[in-house]
Amino acid sequence: MAEQHSRSFPTAQEEKVGNFQLAAPAEKSDKSAMATVDEIRQTIALAMQRKNEGPVEVALDMELERNHLRDFLEGRKQSLKTEVMLAIAERYSIPFKDLIITKRRVVRRIA
Repeated sequence: MAEQHSRSFPTAQEEKVGNFQLAAPAEKSDKSAMATVDEIRQTIALAMQRKNEGPVEVALDMELERNHLRDFLEGRKQSLKTEVMLAIAERYSIPFKDLIITKRRVVRRIA
């Protein structure tokens, strides 16, 4: 016997369900503290600039493909492996957490 549901659950695709107006879906699903790719690019580029190093020089020194970092910094490559990010963080003395997280966690006091 086929199951029949007595209720229909509203979804974000619908604008109205009965008399209830649903909120429009947000661009982001949460208020994430994760840095955007552009913010990570800027952080890495700034660290390289401070040490007067170029992306090709750094990539070769880290035994990566010659264009690996340059392509990421110029937006041709959308991500870096975690191992590469960790190596970059270590090379430039950037705490890994600071490289990937932009917002500080708010400490809430309990009254």
